[in-house]
Amino acid sequence: MTRLSNADIDALLGPAMRSARAVEYLEIDGLDLTMTSLPGLRVNWLTGVGVILDGAVLDDVRVSESNLEKSSLRGAVIDDSMLFDCKFSAANLAGLESARTHWSHCSFRQADLREVTFVDCRVEACHFEGSQLRGARFERCVLQQLDLTSVDGLGDLLFGCRLEACRLRPDQAQELAAGANVLVEQPTDL
Repeated sequence: MTRLSNADIDALLGPAMRSARAVEYLEIDGLDLTMTSLPGLRVNWLTGVGVILDGAVLDDVRVSESNLEKSSLRGAVIDDSMLFDCKFSAANLAGLESARTHWSHCSFRQADLREVTFVDCRVEACHFEGSQLRGARFERCVLQQLDLTSVDGLGDLLFGCRLEACRLRPDQAQELAAGANVLVEQPTDL
């Protein structure tokens, strides 16, 4: 694991943070970027397998077509951002906080999402199969086109959310219908 100095981080990531245009490719596999602040990061293809971003602050980030599998983002903050087609499979995101962020076509398969908090986010066509969601909280989020059939205890995870065209098991649809804190639009039962 390579720990970078602030000067090294600026040399590597500075162009992707200072430019209005996205950097087309950035490789940060295995780097230790713990507690790093990466405001305005713009990357169209990021490979960061095994990268450590624990406690990192990522504000106004635009990242697409990226692989962050087996990475660690424990306690990271991702606000006012857009993440498209990103792989967080088998990643540790425990305690991550995200507000006003659009997560689209992201994979969280087998990821540790315990105690994560999503507030006022849009989560669209993402995959959560086999992920750990104990203590996770989605507040005032719009969840679109998600297959939630493998997620237990939805009523304990969702607060003031709207579900649009999400796939639910019949027992999940009943659980959510009994609660007053979730609006379900166009559910698809198995």
